[in-house]
Order: sequence, then structure tokens, then C-alpha cells
Amino acid sequence: MKLTITQFLRPDGRKIKGEIEIPDEYAPYIEKLKQCGCCITCEQLMTGEAVQYITCDEGDFDIIITGCGKAADNALFELLKRFDETKFQEWKKEQEEDTSVPII
Repeated sequence: MKLTITQFLRPDGRKIKGEIEIPDEYAPYIEKLKQCGCCITCEQLMTGEAVQYITCDEGDFDIIITGCGKAADNALFELLKRFDETKFQEWKKEQEEDTSVPII
């Protein structure tokens, strides 16, 4: 199964979309993400670590930081499996209700 991801590139954060092949067993998790309006984004930090996010219009819901290569693949699978639609909906509601003023 193919998963579309958005990657932010160094050094300026330019975005590119790409597809990665993942095992079919993760299809139900990906479908839940899509139904909730979420997607996967990733970037490599200046430290060399990989960061992957579950994100939506309201912001980043979940994040995982790992090494690159196989560690990043395994982290993606963990990120997909731990997505909880109920917790996401609660978080999203909190984001919509947040009336705090940012400190400048």
C-alpha cells in the first residue's frame, strides 16, 4: 500500500510530497487518519534525527523522533498504530475552543 507524505526539506523547510510503500496491514490505520482529515509529515532535524508528525489543519496532533533509515520506518508504523480517533476528536475540539492570546 502507498502512503502519501509531505516532507519538509532543509535548510528552508521547502515542502515536497512523496509516496512510500508500507505493509497492507497498516491500511486501516491510514484510513482512520484520512477520515479524520489527518496526514503524515516528516523532516530531518539538523541533528540528523528524523521527525514524523500526524498533522491536520488545526496543527500537529502527534510526533515521534527517531534516527533515520529503518528506525524511522519502525517509528512510522508505531505512530500509525497509536493513533486514537477519540483522543484526536477531543484534541481537535480543544484547539477550536482555545481562545488564548499568543505571547509576542
